[in-house]
Amino acid sequence: MQMRKIVLVNISFQLLTIMHVAHAETISFTGRVDTVPEALRSEIQPDMTVTGFYTFDESGAAGDFLTSVTDFQMVIGDYSVIQDPTTVKGDISVTPNQYTVVSIASGEPINEFSPILMALQLSSSSGIDDTGSPIPPPIEVFDNPLWTVDFASTGLPVRVEGTIQTLTVPEPSTSLMMAAGMIIAPIIAGRRRTCGYWRKPKRR
Repeated sequence: MQMRKIVLVNISFQLLTIMHVAHAETISFTGRVDTVPEALRSEIQPDMTVTGFYTFDESGAAGDFLTSVTDFQMVIGDYSVIQDPTTVKGDISVTPNQYTVVSIASGEPINEFSPILMALQLSSSSGIDDTGSPIPPPIEVFDNPLWTVDFASTGLPVRVEGTIQTLTVPEPSTSLMMAAGMIIAPIIAGRRRTCGYWRKPKRR
């Protein structure tokens, strides 16, 4: 009985460790360019393809999901924008009708304009069921899924924006079950050996 308790405690501890690690998730997305100010059209044009991802770690959040975004990148055609590594981490905000990811941006200037802010702004008129999770619902939930990048010069900022077409969301529960199986299987095998389940047959 004592041995069984020790085994169960060990399994629980390892599963909790895996769950803590699983707090770090990466969401990837694709989309297109819809609107481009004239000043940026030397590098970015309408209908260009957009790909990107963001990584969050809710275990390191300052409050709710503030400063939980540890990496955020977009590639617009051949132009790249990344989360500024010299500033605070990005934020996730979830309300009943909008899921937002925002971060200070960094990238090469286009003419005299430099990227200053990047965001995903996904609106849902039907509502978001789980506002306590940093993982977004499926793309079908949102009727206005936008991405934006703001650029600034000496004057007013200008914005490039477009539509998000796909979201690839990981399934941490699947990973957790696989990891749990890797932990539990050797324990079961060891118990079978101890109980004599794998004894060699006697020769006659």
